Parts: sequence; C-alpha cells; structure tokens
Amino acid sequence: MRLPLSHSPEHVEMALLSNILAAYSFVSENPERAALYFVSGVCIGLVLTLAALVIRISCHTDCRRRPGKKFLQDRESSSDSSDSEDGSEDTVSDLSVRRHR
Repeated sequence: MRLPLSHSPEHVEMALLSNILAAYSFVSENPERAALYFVSGVCIGLVLTLAALVIRISCHTDCRRRPGKKFLQDRESSSDSSDSEDGSEDTVSDLSVRRHR
C-alpha cells in the first residue's frame, strides 16, 4: 500500500495555481484593501531600509572616529614636545597643519 505523495510536482503546481487564483480574486473584489496592503508593505520596507542605513552609517563613523582621536592626541602631544626643542620654524608649520585640520 502506497501513500500518496503530497509534494509531487503536479500537487505543487496545482497549489501554486490555486494560490494565484485566490490572490487575483481577492484583489478584484477588494482593490482598495489590496492597494493599502501594497503601499503599507512598501512604506514599511523603506522605513526598515532607512533605519538599517542610518545604523550602518552611524556605527561606521563611530568606529572610525574613536581610533582617530587617540591617534591625533598622541600626535599632538609628540608635536608639542618637539616644538619646545626645535624652535620657531616648526611652530609655523604646526600652525598651518592645525589650520588644515
């Protein structure tokens, strides 16, 4: 005795066709509701995409900003100690570098 296979190709095709016909009949009977569902889905997708982009950009800038501050503080402290040793020429170049930042 064989049990009928519920996942046979014919059964899957018929289920797909049945779902397509059911969706078409729903849309034809309720066009306003179908449009509302469609627009709501698009808006929710756009909001989620925007939120993901904002989170990605904020995390990306935070990760780059933290190591850079420490590096700049170390660099400024080393340039301050070299200013007192070297003389006035380095002071002018350091001022132009600071203005450039």
